[in-house]
Amino acid sequence: VDTRDVKSMKKSNPELKWSRYPSTGGFMVSMRMDTKPFDDIRVRRALNLAVNQQEIIDTLFEGQGILVNYPFPPGFKSVFTPFAQLPKSAQELFTYNPEKAKNMLAEAGFPNGFTFKAQIQNNSQLGLDVGAMVVNYLAKVGVTLELVPMDYPSYMSMMFRKKMGPGYFFSNDHGNPFATIRKNFVTKQTWNPYMFADSYLDKTYYDTVENPNLTDDEGFEVMKGLAVYAMDKAPAIWLPGGYGNVAVWPWVKNYHGEIRVGAWRPAGIFARIWIDQKLKRKMGY
Repeated sequence: VDTRDVKSMKKSNPELKWSRYPSTGGFMVSMRMDTKPFDDIRVRRALNLAVNQQEIIDTLFEGQGILVNYPFPPGFKSVFTPFAQLPKSAQELFTYNPEKAKNMLAEAGFPNGFTFKAQIQNNSQLGLDVGAMVVNYLAKVGVTLELVPMDYPSYMSMMFRKKMGPGYFFSNDHGNPFATIRKNFVTKQTWNPYMFADSYLDKTYYDTVENPNLTDDEGFEVMKGLAVYAMDKAPAIWLPGGYGNVAVWPWVKNYHGEIRVGAWRPAGIFARIWIDQKLKRKMGY
């Protein structure tokens, strides 16, 4: 249930039982690093400074959001780096500074901004609302973003074939730490719409995972560092994570708000749920 609907649903359906979970993935605007003007890190950093991530949390997410949520969320304690522990350059990507953004764009050769397009899924109203806010923020620093809403299969096909535009509203699950770094940032991976290609990251990743003597803790420490390294390269306009809300009728038994088993494969969850028909009838349904 969308956070914006929770209060009204609780009022109209007080029998519902509720649980809340942090976002199970990231949502961001990837910028093709192999395409002008996003081959210039100054441009990519400027667009991050132009977007007020905290305001998105305070408004669309009604104050219930996670500022630093990708590549790893706070719940991944072995690999997550809190905002306060990020290097200053990475912290800056999560601060709102439109004046500095304008100056950086001018330094990069775009004093009057530029125009670009970005594909976005059309099946999420919240996602479209976030997209509209990003459009508005960028306009304030002279950058025109044109949203291209697409159905999910077409949207995914664009990324799989690497035919996405210079911008792409990218949604991706939090995988295990090794998979997250690989699929997002290793050169020529499918789930890499930024076209991230970095020799240091590639070598460090493969040297780590191919080490037969590596312990989990040692591997996690390397992935933690690579996440910050990639984040600081600003391959995307980093956007905050929200919370999901699950509403359950009392007669739904053996269900406690679970939404996934490792990934979005809920059949194992659904197979263990049953309906208490007597309770349902007793409650007038």
